[in-house]
Amino acid sequence: MKASFLLAMFLLLPLAAEAGLPRVAISIPPDQSFAAGLQAAEQCNVPGKLIVSPPLSFNLGGDSVRGENPAPLFDEQALQNAPEGTEVWLHVVVEPGSLSGKESEQEIAERVDAFVKSLPLPAAAVRGLVIEIQEPLKAPDLLAFGLVHLALAAKGSNAGLRLAFIFPQGFIGGHGNLVKRLATYADLLGT
Repeated sequence: MKASFLLAMFLLLPLAAEAGLPRVAISIPPDQSFAAGLQAAEQCNVPGKLIVSPPLSFNLGGDSVRGENPAPLFDEQALQNAPEGTEVWLHVVVEPGSLSGKESEQEIAERVDAFVKSLPLPAAAVRGLVIEIQEPLKAPDLLAFGLVHLALAAKGSNAGLRLAFIFPQGFIGGHGNLVKRLATYADLLGT
């Protein structure tokens, strides 16, 4: 009797992960400027908007950021003028494929620190960071170090920041230990 009562109560309570997930998110297309995307999102009459920035590639093993300096992707003025209640989540795609395994942890830490400093994480509207991990995975220990350092540096820039890690299909089964390490620092995990 007690077990069935507890089970019924458990089913009536919202799951912790479900309660933490946003209901609506607006993603800014990669070919649209960040400011234009924020302005377009204002037209949407949804309370508590969550806006996801276009993906920014971060290469752990080579040049920190593919393409140009990431600063032009984020209009600081647009972030400061974001409507009250708007949450901006930055989307970073980590590309570990160029890691050779010969890099030092200090080199990885310097790349991560320079990258994090280029992001507008301290802005009041920035509430989250989506870290998407790409394959192939050549140096899992260096990748783990780099991702943990990225999580800690990001949280150090914005203590209220929520972190979400996104893994490719089949990644969790093949790299369970890495996922367990990252789960310590993550607010959300997904595939």
